Amino acid sequence: MSWKELLARVQPKDHLVQLYESDDSLTRRVSHYVSEGLELQEGVIAIAAEPHRELLAAQLAKDDVDVERVLGEGRLVLLDAEETLSRFMVEGRPDSELFQESLGSVIDGVRDAGRFRGMRLYGEMVDLLWRDGNPSAAAHLEKLWHELLHRLDLRLLCAYRMDILDRAFRDNAFQSVLTIHSHLVPVAGGDELERAVERAMEDVLGRDRVRALRPLMAATVIPGVAVGAAESAILWVSKALPGECDEILVRARFHYFELTPSPELA
Repeated sequence: MSWKELLARVQPKDHLVQLYESDDSLTRRVSHYVSEGLELQEGVIAIAAEPHRELLAAQLAKDDVDVERVLGEGRLVLLDAEETLSRFMVEGRPDSELFQESLGSVIDGVRDAGRFRGMRLYGEMVDLLWRDGNPSAAAHLEKLWHELLHRLDLRLLCAYRMDILDRAFRDNAFQSVLTIHSHLVPVAGGDELERAVERAMEDVLGRDRVRALRPLMAATVIPGVAVGAAESAILWVSKALPGECDEILVRARFHYFELTPSPELA
């Protein structure tokens, strides 16, 4: 399933995570997610860093959303990620009670603004914590979000600035964060990336060995998380072939650029 299909079909309690490198790529995806919610008569809250809020408003306008109108009607709320995060952080860690109070009041305000069929949120606060070198706080915040989604039947898309072929994606710290989510949104060119990883494996391991390993790769799952084939292959390689992993993924990046006219890994 492509990222557009996934973001269009998001359901209550879905907790999605998007990896990105390019602000433009992120903005297009978040705009699609927000636009779909508005089209479905849902209330939408986007909690983003200042540059991303400006880019999002501009992209929504390009996508034929009357931004001023939906903001004025309370159907869309744009909040600053850093300011919102500061409301419930205590000694470097999200405080559960303050989180419920601060986010609950915002959600109640949107609900009071109209009769919506549902609500969806977008957030970058976890990414602020991650990039600040506080992965345990990011994981704790993801858990607080997860509990809130299930209690209130919300939808949530989170974003992390991360290259899927870099070590950070495969590290245990991020894998613990990933398992809190319901879906990892596919990178652009997912089919091309899957082929690039397989071609790189053939370069390093040989075609016969890759053919023998293919059923094991296909059977790989992350319990509770829907992950695309390309992302699943990368995670499988990192766990099953740690000695060859770095070389395989370096070659995968090269092949991906060969296969894709305008490469975009996140």
